[in-house]
Amino acid sequence: MSSDENAPEDDYEVGYGKPPKDTQFKPGRSGNPRGRPKGARNFTTELREELNERIPIREGGKVRRISKRRAVLKAQVAKALNGDPRSAQLVMNLMATYLAEEEHSDDDASLTPDDAVILADFLRSHREYDDD
Repeated sequence: MSSDENAPEDDYEVGYGKPPKDTQFKPGRSGNPRGRPKGARNFTTELREELNERIPIREGGKVRRISKRRAVLKAQVAKALNGDPRSAQLVMNLMATYLAEEEHSDDDASLTPDDAVILADFLRSHREYDDD
């Protein structure tokens, strides 16, 4: 048998980046069959979904449903208003980071009326502490 008899009909040359045809991945077959399952979710997706879940809260005698994200923010602002310095620092950092970005952005993102009232109350009380 000569080497010409063993050569494939299409003169396919095996070499770097050209594995033998019989060891290449077959069409329709995954090269990683036991890899990540379809529909598997990462931590970011799970966290976002959890924080967007709505829960009931009682505010001013009324029950409202708000996202957990909003509830956490309200709790931090309330703690800051009650004099907790760590919460106040966290809220101030959030304001500096996100509200400064908002002022410099081109989109029309703005505070909701509820958010504006909360922020105004916080700033008013914070200014009272600064004046002392």
